[in-house]
Amino acid sequence: AALSTVLSGRLVELNVEEGSTVKENEVVARIQHDDLDAAVASAKQDVAVATARKGELERAHAAAVMDLDRLKKDNAVLRDLEAQARVEAERAEADVVRNRALFEQRIIDEARWRVFEAAAKTARAALAAASSRVAAGTAAETSWSGEIARRAAALLTADAEIARASDALKQAEIQLDKTFIRAPFAGDRKSTRLNSSHSLP
Repeated sequence: AALSTVLSGRLVELNVEEGSTVKENEVVARIQHDDLDAAVASAKQDVAVATARKGELERAHAAAVMDLDRLKKDNAVLRDLEAQARVEAERAEADVVRNRALFEQRIIDEARWRVFEAAAKTARAALAAASSRVAAGTAAETSWSGEIARRAAALLTADAEIARASDALKQAEIQLDKTFIRAPFAGDRKSTRLNSSHSLP
């Protein structure tokens, strides 16, 4: 039976001699494959780069998740502090309301009254500051959540890149494998029709 290949090119290897016995599927010859070797090497590099990129993205995503978790805990503390500040502000305002009448009736002096007013003012300022910190923390949490979503999307893109690079590598390896000419069945090679200077159409 005649040997054949699906690829065309110059024959660069002839591995059997006339009269030798070959096994089924044994490589008996090979056509030029330099360009396909390069294609496989390039495809492997693309897979390695895409895989490394995904690794970087995974580490960045994991770090962001940890940062968000810490931020949520910090924000929980800030909300507790805001609640405490609100209680203090409400208590100070109640003291002002309760002691205004006493001041107007001259039961307490002006100095004492000013203490209640100052305490209420300080408590209001503390509540405003606490509320501002909560608002900033909430905004940061929302922003960081969005960043995590973007990084998760980037991971999906990286998976797709790896899949494309892996498919390209598989196709390149398939083409490279076609440069091997194999015996279709076991038997004796009875004649020499090819040598390494021949080209296959």
